Amino acid sequence: MTVDTAAAVETIIYDLDGTLIVGDSGYSLLRFRLRQTWWRGLLGIVVMPLALPLVAVVATRRIGTSIFLWIASVGLRPETRAAIIDQFFDQYQIRRIEPIVALLRIDLAAGHKVAIATGSFQELAERVVASLDLPRPPIIVGSTLRPFAGGLITLLHANGIRKLHRMTECGLAPPFAAAYSDSSADLPLLLAAQSAHWVTTSGRVSAQVRRQRPDLIVHAVDSN
Repeated sequence: MTVDTAAAVETIIYDLDGTLIVGDSGYSLLRFRLRQTWWRGLLGIVVMPLALPLVAVVATRRIGTSIFLWIASVGLRPETRAAIIDQFFDQYQIRRIEPIVALLRIDLAAGHKVAIATGSFQELAERVVASLDLPRPPIIVGSTLRPFAGGLITLLHANGIRKLHRMTECGLAPPFAAAYSDSSADLPLLLAAQSAHWVTTSGRVSAQVRRQRPDLIVHAVDSN
């Protein structure tokens, strides 16, 4: 345990992808966009051997994600970005992880300060959260983007320790009362919370997270 119980503020943090919804919304959007145009898809396949290993490692995930994001966005005018997201949501089926969404609703209804912090970029995260039918809007903290060579790349990827950096930018400094995640990349977040919650649809629990948070609370949930 790394957080003083008496010091923990009543702020509760939820991850999004894999915690509140099944799958990865950011990955799904990029895949959708790459499949829209043959040359984007071809370029995505060409860079895959380089970019995928970068995405797999937390320290280099921002670079790998930026490669795919640039291919998906190069030549895209800022005013058409919302239309692309609309097209994506027309065919994307959001599957809620209902037991955890129910806990989120309870925390919001109780008046706690609640944030959803995710590696998905801000605009996409806001659209996904809007579909969850929550009693009031939570704070949403997502990755930020910046223009680069006619496209977009990730400026600050809210993943790993950088998620805490991004949250601090948004006025959410630790310690936290509770944190929910499905990813070992969120270990810094889980260590910054009085109560650490692990969400799993497979029954597996990260040995690394369990070792550093032996008091981890595990939520084994159905992904259907």
